[in-house]
Amino acid sequence: MTTMPRRKRDFVILLSALVFLAPAARAVFALESKAQEQSQDRMRLILAHDNTSFPLTGNHKFVDCGGCHIRGVLGGTPETCEACHWDRRQDDPNRLQLGTQCADCHTTASWARILPGAWDHEERTGFALEGSHASLSCTDCHSTRSFGSTTAECVQCHQNDFRSARMPDHQAASFPTSCELCHLNQVRWEGASFDHGFFPLTGPHKAASCESCHSGGRFAGTATDCFSCHRADFASAQSPNHQQSGFATDCLQCHTENAPSWKGAKFDHDQVFPLRGTHQSVECAGCHRDGVFAGTSSNCYDCHRGDYERTTNPNHLQAGFPTDCASCHGISATSWGTASFDHASVFPLKGMHRAAQCSACHESGNFSATPSECVDCHRSEYQRTSQPNHLTAGFSTSCAGCHGDSATSWQGASFDHERVFPLRGRHRAAECTQCHANDRFAGTPSTCIACHQSDYQGTRNPNHASAGFGTDCATCHGEAASSWSGASFDHNRFFQLSGKHRAADCASCHVNGRFAGTPSNCIDCHRADYDRATAPNHRQAGFSTDCASCHGTQANSWTGATFNHNQFFPLQGAHRTLDCQACHARGYDLPRDCFGCHAPDYNAARNPDHVRSGFPTSCENCHLAGHTSWNQAVFQHDFPINSGPHAKFDCVECHQTSTRQFSCILCHEHEKNRMDDKHDEVGGYVYNSQACYGCHPNGRE
Repeated sequence: MTTMPRRKRDFVILLSALVFLAPAARAVFALESKAQEQSQDRMRLILAHDNTSFPLTGNHKFVDCGGCHIRGVLGGTPETCEACHWDRRQDDPNRLQLGTQCADCHTTASWARILPGAWDHEERTGFALEGSHASLSCTDCHSTRSFGSTTAECVQCHQNDFRSARMPDHQAASFPTSCELCHLNQVRWEGASFDHGFFPLTGPHKAASCESCHSGGRFAGTATDCFSCHRADFASAQSPNHQQSGFATDCLQCHTENAPSWKGAKFDHDQVFPLRGTHQSVECAGCHRDGVFAGTSSNCYDCHRGDYERTTNPNHLQAGFPTDCASCHGISATSWGTASFDHASVFPLKGMHRAAQCSACHESGNFSATPSECVDCHRSEYQRTSQPNHLTAGFSTSCAGCHGDSATSWQGASFDHERVFPLRGRHRAAECTQCHANDRFAGTPSTCIACHQSDYQGTRNPNHASAGFGTDCATCHGEAASSWSGASFDHNRFFQLSGKHRAADCASCHVNGRFAGTPSNCIDCHRADYDRATAPNHRQAGFSTDCASCHGTQANSWTGATFNHNQFFPLQGAHRTLDCQACHARGYDLPRDCFGCHAPDYNAARNPDHVRSGFPTSCENCHLAGHTSWNQAVFQHDFPINSGPHAKFDCVECHQTSTRQFSCILCHEHEKNRMDDKHDEVGGYVYNSQACYGCHPNGRE
């Protein structure tokens, strides 16, 4: 047998191997191609999902479509985290106690990955994790994974620690269960601090042992007032004897809380009775007899009754002086001889009173109940005065009203007539007796008519009484008038005279000289003018009876009246040149909307047919207010027909039945197959006009 050359043999072996391995290689290549194609399909799906309201990120990219779109239904798929990630079958209410906003803490990459700073225990719960709490796991406090019902009160978790505490025994001492009051740092139970702030420890209290105040380990209910602990000290005090003296049981009034001992107590006498003048040098026993301090009176008279009763210059008892010694002697007096009396506090001494002797007013040394009214002392002067006779005239008994309180004599009295009745014009030169007959001043009337009734009734030009003029003469004659003639009347106070009213004779409005009750409304005088007006007919047109609204108050004739049509309907465009009868042939109560008058025009329109096209009846939408003809109508199309391939299309090319119906596929139907292929991956694609317009409102891709 001939041996094959080595090189040729190797080639044959390689060729055999290639023939044998070819099917396997093709299979591997097919799998790789399919995997690559599936990967590309997945990528296209992810990119397409980005165009929806829910882009695929993180692990959502690798979830099978059926995992979210149950039974292949795409519409209505929820987008909230809890809709997919809460197993309602377990019906555990605690699973939602942290809220349903998963994205606040979790990312789509993994449930285990929490966003940095996403869960701030203090911000979320109001309970800061400090000290030993910072190293605990969640389940140490939330053992049942119940978060909503976990309380922030220490005792709820540390009840056993509270009960087992022995130094001191928290339960026996009735300590509060608010652990944080003493255990401040939350690191360890040892080293607790207690703020004795409700009773500051100062002076000897600072060095006292707890048991000296909290006997038997009892803390709750310990009294904070001095006497509760120091009753024995109070009872045994002898210098002075606190009980006999009636001292207050509030030790702090004299013994400060910082004092190292009971000695050195200070008493602020000013809190009870300020020591001034001679009181500063008096021995305590001078006021506090037999060592009794409680109940000592602070009234001057109680100690100085003898001094008051034996005083003779002046005799205090006889004069009825007040028993408040300080009012004259003061609280800082060093002797009784320096007393001063402020007469102004009772009755100011002015004018002649300043030089009068005390006995002139205080007869027989009687100071109490001395009257302060002028007439009580000067009644005889009042009654005998004759120029004028005060009594007859009914003058006031308040002498100071005319004589003043600083007068040095009765002469020179002045009377301010302005306070009663200002004297103006002729009143200034009139004699007093003209108004005050028989020297009678009191009760003199101040109204014009009370004195001038005869003048009012006797006047004939015009006759005041028949005209119903007011009886306040000053209204026309003025209070400064020097005569009855020259009276002026301000007609504008009742009715402003303008235009033709200015030249009208009084009698034309005030018939038979009657002024009172004259009406001020136009129609009351001009009803006949209103009724006979024919251009236009005011009554038939239902015009307002307020003539001034068109004729004005300055008009000199009925012609030339103006009417502001804009108050009812602005006249613009073609309306501006119309004759009134063109609209008001059937009356003046016309509708203000276009269709109310132009319904025939709307129904007859054919280019386009408004009725068939379903056009709105708001004519002003297309026929603008300034248009002078129907042919100027403009229509703002919401689809771009003024540019692009749709420019200058006739309406019927798209709207063959009505303007409310349109068709895209009448022109584009020959491209349906291509459009179907092109929209193969567009969700909800349908080949109809409404779908086309929904995605292509501008006619573009």
